Amino acid sequence: MAFYSILLLKTIIMKNPKLLDRKVLYDHFFRVEEFKFAAENSEETLNRYLVERPDATAILLYNEDRYAIVLVQQFRVAALGKDDPPNLWEIPAGIIEPGEVPSETIIRETYEETGYQISNPAFINQCYASPGTFSEKFFLYYAQVNDRDRKNMGGGNDDENEHLKVVEIPVKTLYSMMDEGDIMDAKSLVALYWFRSRHSNG
Repeated sequence: MAFYSILLLKTIIMKNPKLLDRKVLYDHFFRVEEFKFAAENSEETLNRYLVERPDATAILLYNEDRYAIVLVQQFRVAALGKDDPPNLWEIPAGIIEPGEVPSETIIRETYEETGYQISNPAFINQCYASPGTFSEKFFLYYAQVNDRDRKNMGGGNDDENEHLKVVEIPVKTLYSMMDEGDIMDAKSLVALYWFRSRHSNG
């Protein structure tokens, strides 16, 4: 692990919390748990709530024949609840199934969602989706593809009730969409800004 110089402004972190209690509040499609902690050398206690979700993968696909990024658009109920357009633009993604490693998952999900066949995606980074509440961690990948790599139209699995529109957006157009706030999915923005930092003249 790298060490960095940090300017300490205020110490407010909870050191060595002790778990006092843990209980399941809901367990169906996902699990919700309540945790109760005690602070070290203190009588202070605090409660935290965790939504347990499987880890997932996502990929930024760059079609070098078209100078375009492959995105999917799909309905997201969370956006509807915020009065935002409910069909969000996202990079392809999917949950890691039991027995899979992240690189295997993203190869499978890329083919299912976009129809592109890839074999050796490059790892970008990993990040928590929303660590204040959610356990889900994303493993982000990158791959260059061309028109010959597309074997079918993609669109996701019918038996998983996926409704995807697969679109290839020219890089410069996508940069404008980012600047105008049209890309609202966090994992996608992380990957897209990573790409943009390396292809600023794209």
